[in-house]
Amino acid sequence: MRKRKKERKPKQGPTTAQRLAVWYAVWKAQGFAGLGLYVGLVLACAAVIGSVAGLREMERSVLAGQVAPLPRMVKLTFENLPEWMHDDLAEQIKADLLPGGTPFNDPRLVADVYERAQAHPWIAHVERVTKRLATTQRLDADGRLARDGEVVIRAQYRQPVARVRVQSIDGPWQWVFVDGTGVRLPDEVPTHQAAVLHNGRVEHRWFPPNSAMPPDAQPLHYVAILGVDTPPPPVGHPWNAEDLADGLKLADKLRRYAWKNQITAIDVRNYSGRLDPAGPWLRMLAKTSQGQTSIQFGRFPQENGDWEISPDEKLDSLDEIVRDRNGLAKGEIDLRYATPFLRP
Repeated sequence: MRKRKKERKPKQGPTTAQRLAVWYAVWKAQGFAGLGLYVGLVLACAAVIGSVAGLREMERSVLAGQVAPLPRMVKLTFENLPEWMHDDLAEQIKADLLPGGTPFNDPRLVADVYERAQAHPWIAHVERVTKRLATTQRLDADGRLARDGEVVIRAQYRQPVARVRVQSIDGPWQWVFVDGTGVRLPDEVPTHQAAVLHNGRVEHRWFPPNSAMPPDAQPLHYVAILGVDTPPPPVGHPWNAEDLADGLKLADKLRRYAWKNQITAIDVRNYSGRLDPAGPWLRMLAKTSQGQTSIQFGRFPQENGDWEISPDEKLDSLDEIVRDRNGLAKGEIDLRYATPFLRP
């Protein structure tokens, strides 16, 4: 019988401990060459790790101690308020658009302000509403740097141009103010104007009744429109009436004449000839030093070809009369014909 060969065991490599022993023996024999380099590398790595950790901790400490979190509350800022709008009215609009206590991080903040502005009776059109942190910083109660929250609105505002006389339910007349498009405005309209110095330049400001105003403030002139045949709409809504629309159109054309403030009223009671088919649709009343002047304006051109003298020609003729007489005289002026007719 053949003898079975003994199985050879695989040779095992040096263990980790043996390798470290050999490495140390060689290193020692060489006089610990490169020891400083190894130690330096280890210390450098430790220093870098420590520095990064320290900087992060310092940043957290500084931010926690000096910078306040995002503002909770927010204020409203107007980007383009008209020169005529007085401060009291601006503050009232602010309170209407942004109720007190509104948080800065409210996800509906901008949308809510936009919707309120669109529905506000003093705002004709909203161009944009944005949210931001204020550019200036301040210290809060804890001594940390803080910024206020701001909602910035840019819009076009309704300016009162006329007052309409209407019959109230209980009998007496009352005045309703409208803008140039016939939208009814709130009753609290400015009543006086004055030139004031603001930020180094002169501005023409309007003032509400019973407010602090310069001693040289002058009353504002609102032409009165008489005889509108339909009742007024709610505040902030358009007054859809043809007689009022033509009255406002005439008031707008008067603005380019120096004597415009002498016209106290535009009478539309006979609009479309509803009282007298042969009478003027529109009549202007002027107050002069000698008494009242009645100016028969007639009507605006009709689309069906029924044409009177153009409105600009009528008013230019009236302007010549005013300049020739050094003002409006008591009597009657009829502008419906090629040659104006004057009756003392």
